Amino acid sequence: MSVSALSPSRFAGSLSGFLQVASVLALLLLLLKVAQFYLHRQWLLKAFQQFPSPPFHWFFGHQQFQGDQEIEQVLKCVENFPSGFPRWFWGSKAYFSVYYPDYMKVILGRSDPKANGAYRLLAPWIGYGLLLLNGQPWFQHRRMLTPAFHYDILKPYVNTMADSIRLMLFAMNELKVVVALTLLRFELLPDPTKVPILLPRLVLKSKNGIHLRLKKIH
Repeated sequence: MSVSALSPSRFAGSLSGFLQVASVLALLLLLLKVAQFYLHRQWLLKAFQQFPSPPFHWFFGHQQFQGDQEIEQVLKCVENFPSGFPRWFWGSKAYFSVYYPDYMKVILGRSDPKANGAYRLLAPWIGYGLLLLNGQPWFQHRRMLTPAFHYDILKPYVNTMADSIRLMLFAMNELKVVVALTLLRFELLPDPTKVPILLPRLVLKSKNGIHLRLKKIH
């Protein structure tokens, strides 16, 4: 008795075999990703072992930096870790926040390739100039721009920049005086006709702005 190649039993057997092969390949791919995740995480832990950081989850990273308390948590880390600290976003993804001048001098003086993740977002805005280039094109652009920023060329502009800063500070002091005199004669009240439409996780921001009105103090 012969069996047709298109018979249901043979089709079911071939489909079952295909699913088994696909399951084995998916399992191997999953194991490969897990191994890559583990090895990359161990490499990051070894690279950051000299820099302590707040406690973090092995997979979700620093969850305390999420939400409205992010700025407060970062400022607390700056106080507790005066040189820098690694900030973990995922189990195998971390950024190193550095604010110590000597460390920044060493990092900025290197010519290592730039991270694609952060700088790639700037490309549509500023194009691929000195900030985004790598390798030989970066050296060529740097060689062309270096003479324009020589110390002897920038020295004449020091007095101009100092005058601009003094003028800015004077204007800020005058503005403080104006605000203080205004608050002595007027009271700031929210405008009831323009209620702000609050945005989540943003402070002092709304879709339609924040409107105030002045009420004279008698």
